[in-house]
Amino acid sequence: MALLARLSAGWRSYLVHSHALRVARCQNLALLRESRKNFSAEVSEDEECQLHITDACVERIRRLKENAEGGNMLLRIRVDSGGCSGFQYSFTLDDVSEEGDRTFSKEDVQIVVDEVSMQFLKGATVDYTEELIKSAFEVTSNPNAESSCGCGNSFVPT
Repeated sequence: MALLARLSAGWRSYLVHSHALRVARCQNLALLRESRKNFSAEVSEDEECQLHITDACVERIRRLKENAEGGNMLLRIRVDSGGCSGFQYSFTLDDVSEEGDRTFSKEDVQIVVDEVSMQFLKGATVDYTEELIKSAFEVTSNPNAESSCGCGNSFVPT
């Protein structure tokens, strides 16, 4: 009987914790929606407002540009809600920048970030990694992330 009582208390604790996580995620989504309304596109050019781009990232974008038929290829980085830690990075190839995008250049390649995602990426480092199980663009260092999941695709903001 004592084992059954401990298990049910453990399950109750788990359910309370799960509910608290769901509430926190909903609040993060509400904050994200609210920040879209209140965010100013005027950002200072301090070091912490920059996006750092590694040489491996530059080389991979170059190779992709060579293989593509279009001349102007940009790497777009977005931060969306989701993933196992609350927010996740999204990398897509684009050929135009949109109004309000921040553009970061290194040598002959460009990376664009929308104004909402920039709040989460200030001072971050973008890299391209090749491993046995995957090859992908990644945010390898983000001062705005309190923690991240094991795969590195999602994070908890500070």
